[in-house]
Amino acid sequence: MWRLGVRIESADDARRLSWLVRQCGEARVRAAARRRTADLAPRPQAVAAELRVELPEEGGADWMPQPRWRAWPANVSSRL
Repeated sequence: MWRLGVRIESADDARRLSWLVRQCGEARVRAAARRRTADLAPRPQAVAAELRVELPEEGGADWMPQPRWRAWPANVSSRL
């Protein structure tokens, strides 16, 4: 994520940036981060404002994709 030019200071920032990339694409996020004129790289909230995208509320259905499975497959030991 560092190659996008966005400052990550917490796990929430990482989730916000991941959501922005899924919604808008890496190229748009990178371009929006470059348009910000601060000394430091912008945080995901500032990039979302630049893109005029509203971040979803934390914990909402849109926040993070659901995992494909929640536990190890039953036969994982047989593959090792």
